[in-house]
Amino acid sequence: MPIPSSINDLSTTAGSNSPAGSESPSLIDDYLRTYASYIAQLRDGALIKSSPVVGTVTNLYMTVSAASASAAVAADEIIVGTTLGATTYRLANFSKTINLATTGINAMDTGTAPVSGWVAVYAIYNPTTSVSALLGVASPNTFMPTIYGGANMPSGYTTSALLTVVPTNASSQFKICSVRGRKIGIQLAQAYTVTGSVSNQVVTPITVIPANAIEAFGELQVGSTGASALTLAVFSDTANINQQILSISVGTGQSVASNFSGLMITTKQQFVATSSSTGGSPTFTVYFSGYSI
Repeated sequence: MPIPSSINDLSTTAGSNSPAGSESPSLIDDYLRTYASYIAQLRDGALIKSSPVVGTVTNLYMTVSAASASAAVAADEIIVGTTLGATTYRLANFSKTINLATTGINAMDTGTAPVSGWVAVYAIYNPTTSVSALLGVASPNTFMPTIYGGANMPSGYTTSALLTVVPTNASSQFKICSVRGRKIGIQLAQAYTVTGSVSNQVVTPITVIPANAIEAFGELQVGSTGASALTLAVFSDTANINQQILSISVGTGQSVASNFSGLMITTKQQFVATSSSTGGSPTFTVYFSGYSI
């Protein structure tokens, strides 16, 4: 029987494990070292059979203070796996830097980073060598799975978990952003603007929030050239679920802004807006300052 290539090759039935007894005595040291490495994995907590949910992350941290091709990613613990519902691995004290300008380990999985798009950042792990890394994947307004689903995983890396999805600029660099857990803060970006009254207007701000966004937060701004009672409301859908609203009277030429949070994104990269005015030429604007995945 061959020397196991990973701890997943082992059986709970003793007679099903290597060696079978017919191997050359010269191979015994290879078997001993292999099994010792699996014991060390268990000692270090890398493998948990009755494990937590794959994709679970504790204290994920990433900050890009100026546009850059590289970014440092850290977490107290990350749970990675091969498939949903299968054996998972716990990566403690994770700290790596990813470079979007190249491909492979701690870089893009293939090709180049998208221009003014989205990059999904995965933690990946090689169970045989107990080495972890990062992998960037272009996300062309497509929901990115919890476990890497592409065909360009670096050799030996068989487990993964999605950490975050962040924006890129026109130079294929990370935009300024801050990641804390599953929340991503971005610079204030206009998601929608209209200069009149609308009702249940469906908005698709695909350049402001990624397909994985499940919640958005930001700012509502209203103003008018004349004295007016203004109302701007945003909702999750046309059934007017999860209302966030700014309703106020303004004087001639005045504008008012108010923060909002917790806008659920129930349809990929979409929300609904309603606005009304009683005078002047109004302007209604929705800005996003971040999202959760």
